[in-house]
Amino acid sequence: MKNKDFLTYPIILHPENEGGYSVEIPDVEGGTWTQGDDMADAIYMASDAIGALLVGKDEYPKPSKLEDIKTDSKAIKTVTSVNMSKYRKLNAKTIRKQYRYLNILLN
Repeated sequence: MKNKDFLTYPIILHPENEGGYSVEIPDVEGGTWTQGDDMADAIYMASDAIGALLVGKDEYPKPSKLEDIKTDSKAIKTVTSVNMSKYRKLNAKTIRKQYRYLNILLN
């Protein structure tokens, strides 16, 4: 049985000349970006960005096949995973606060 809250998405790490990586997440929000100081940080930041962008969604975008993604020769294709149930629990206070402040601003 597949857990629908455990998500795995392809990401593309683009090495930066000054160090670190820009990270492309092609399947979330029509394509989004984040960055990290090193490879481990970049992958972590990609997971966090995916969680933040999908936390309020009931349906999740379908991930592309890693082998179907085209990149330049310096880019690194890999995958990252997010357990959305765990992400919601760990970030519940932040989400509630943001919702409360948004309601205050809108009303």
